[in-house]
Amino acid sequence: MEAVRCAADVPGDNPFAEIIEAVPDDEWACRRPATVWATPGWFNDGMGGHFRDGDDEAAQQHFVKENLEYSKLKHYADPKHNEEHRLEFEALALQPFTRCPAYLSAAICFSEKPSDEFIALMKRRAADFCHERDITLTGFRLIELTLSEREVDISKL
Repeated sequence: MEAVRCAADVPGDNPFAEIIEAVPDDEWACRRPATVWATPGWFNDGMGGHFRDGDDEAAQQHFVKENLEYSKLKHYADPKHNEEHRLEFEALALQPFTRCPAYLSAAICFSEKPSDEFIALMKRRAADFCHERDITLTGFRLIELTLSEREVDISKL
């Protein structure tokens, strides 16, 4: 459906086809033109809660609540295993949460820097898409990944 809308919105050759690059996923099993990306200023508490930097107290409360809720689930047929599960997650609820990346951003992979016109087109289409679906759009970033090389002296080894 979005491809049809794009073709109607952007007549002629698809401007996306030339510079969008399919890159391997985290297991290198599949190549994709887009991925999730860690969002600066946000973190995940390890139990699915997303928080802004500085909201550690709210994150800890969520972490405790989720672990205690999870401890009540009965995943196993054997009551002994359910009891072990309960004890494990009740003990986790007493621990501090672990700050994990919050993957709240979507990234499109390019083989080269898009033109200003191309970026404006993507921003407009993304804003329209999010507005139609009541998705909060907080901004855009263009990130250039670089690989650097530094020689290490091993002559004395």
